[in-house]
Amino acid sequence: MSIFKNIICIFTALIISIPCIAQERIDKEIVVVKPYEPTLSDVQKINILPVIADTVSIEPRFNYTIQPKKFETDYILRPIRAANLVGEPLEKLYKSYLRLGIGNYLVPLAELNINSLRSRDKSFGIYIKHHSINGKLKLDNDLKVPTGFSENIIHVYGKKIFRRSELSGNISPQYMGLNFYGYNPVLDTVLDKKEIKQNYLFADAELRFHSTHKDSLHLNWDLKLDYGFSYDHIKNQEHATRFSSDLNKVIKSNIFGLKADFSYYLTSASIDSLNNAIIRINPWFAKTSSEYAYRIGVNFVTDIHEDDPEFYIHPIAFLQIKVIDQIMIPYFGVEGMVQENNFGQLARENIYIMPGLHVENTNHKINAFLGIKGNYTSRLAYQLNFDYTLIDHMYFFINDTADFLHNRFLVEYDDIERISMSGEITFKPIDKLNFLMKANYYQYNLDTLPYAWHKPAFDLMFYGDYNLKNKILLKGNIYYVGSRYARNPVPGGEPLKLDGYFDLSVGLEYRYTKILSAFIQLNNLLGMNQNPWLYYPSMRFNMLVGFTYAL
Repeated sequence: MSIFKNIICIFTALIISIPCIAQERIDKEIVVVKPYEPTLSDVQKINILPVIADTVSIEPRFNYTIQPKKFETDYILRPIRAANLVGEPLEKLYKSYLRLGIGNYLVPLAELNINSLRSRDKSFGIYIKHHSINGKLKLDNDLKVPTGFSENIIHVYGKKIFRRSELSGNISPQYMGLNFYGYNPVLDTVLDKKEIKQNYLFADAELRFHSTHKDSLHLNWDLKLDYGFSYDHIKNQEHATRFSSDLNKVIKSNIFGLKADFSYYLTSASIDSLNNAIIRINPWFAKTSSEYAYRIGVNFVTDIHEDDPEFYIHPIAFLQIKVIDQIMIPYFGVEGMVQENNFGQLARENIYIMPGLHVENTNHKINAFLGIKGNYTSRLAYQLNFDYTLIDHMYFFINDTADFLHNRFLVEYDDIERISMSGEITFKPIDKLNFLMKANYYQYNLDTLPYAWHKPAFDLMFYGDYNLKNKILLKGNIYYVGSRYARNPVPGGEPLKLDGYFDLSVGLEYRYTKILSAFIQLNNLLGMNQNPWLYYPSMRFNMLVGFTYAL
C-alpha cells in the first residue's frame, strides 16, 4: 500500500508541473481600481401551490336521539335577614307658640297657640289672640280721635281619626270692641265715648263628620253642622244654624252626587221681625279623565222669609280641557246662587254698620266665566279669568243720613250687571324665594244708582318672601286699591270720590334659635291717607316689634 501511495503522489506532481513548464514568464503590472463585488440577479419565482383535485364528495349523515334524564339537585333554603329601614328623622315639634309685640299708636299684640304633638288618630289645640289700638287717629280736620278698637279671639279645635272616617270640630268665641270715631270733618263737635261705643260678641261652633275612603267603590259622604251667635252693644242678637250634606258615588268612572243644605236665622225683633230659612238641593254629575273634566247640575233654592217663599233655579255647568298638560288648561262654565246676608256676616264685613242692621238676601242669577290656567314652567304658574254676572238685590254701604255725624252705615240695593277680569301669577325662581301678584278689574252697570258705592274699579296685590338659610325671613307686600265713590250724606250733595291708595308693608324676622326669634313689621311705609270707608281713615305709618317663643 505504501508503494502504491508513492506512485500516485509522483504522478500527480507531474501533471501539475506540466503547464508551468509550458507557459512563458509574464512580467506585467496589474492595477486594481476597486475591490471585487459579487452580485446576484433577481429571478422570477413560481408561486403556484400544488392542489389536489378530489372528485369524491362525502356528505355526513347523523342519526341520534336524546334521552332526557332529571338532574337531581339539592336546594337548601337560607332565611334572609330582616332589613333595617332607617327613615329620615322626624323634625321636633313644639306644643306651644307665643308671639308678643308692641307698636306705635299703643298697639299691643299677643298670640298663644297650644296644640298636641304627633298622633295617629287624634289632634287638638287652642289658639288665643289679643290685638287692640289704644292711640288716636287724625281725621281730615286734623282732630285726633280714639278708635277704641279691640279684638279678642279664642279658638278651640280638635280632630279624631277613625279607620274610614274623621270627626272634627271647633268652638270660636270672639269679642270685638270699637268706637264710631269717624264723622263729617266739616262739623265742629267733640265725640262722647259713651255715645259712640260699640262692641260685638260672636260665638261660632262647627261639627264635621266625613268619610275617608281611599278607593272609589264606597259611598263618600260629608256632614257638617254650624252654629253662629251674634250680639252687639245694643242687645241685638242673632242665632244662625246651618246643616249641609254632600253625598257622591263613583259608578263606572262617572261621579253622581247630591248636596243638600238648610240654613235658619232666628233674630231679635230689633233686627228683623221675621225669621229666615233657606233650603238648597243640588244634584250633580261629573266625569274626569286625563284629557278633560266636566260637571253639570242644577241648584234648587227656596228662600222662606215671608208668607210667600221665593223659589230659584240656578244652572251649574263646568268644563275643563287639557290642551297642553299642566301648561295650558282652559275652562269655562256657568253657575248661580242665593247669597245669605245675615247680621253676623255684615258686622264682620263692615264693623261700623248701624246697630241691628237687617240686609235682605242677594240673588246671583247667573255667573258665566271662562279662563285659562297652567304651569308655564315648574317655577311659574298663572291663571287668567273673565266673569260676567247678573245680580239682583245687590247691597252697597252708604252713610246714615238721619244722624248728623253720618258715621254709621246703612245699605242701598240695586240690580246690577258686573263684568270682572282677574289675573294671578306665582313665581318661584329659587326654593327660598317666592312671588305672588294678583290684579282685579271691575265694571258695574247699575239700574238706578249712579255708582257702586265703596267698590273700587281696580285693585292690585303683590307679595314676596325670602328665606335666608332658615335664619332670616324677609317678606313684603304692596296693595293698591283704586278710587271709589261714596254717597254724600248731605242732602243734595254730589257723590264724594275717595282717592286710591297704596299700602306698602315690610316684615323681617330673625331666628336666634329654633325656639326664639325677634321680628319687626312696618306697615303703610308711604304714610298714605287710607279711607276704606267714608270718614274713617286708617293708621298711617305704623310699626310692630316683638318676639316669638316656642315650648
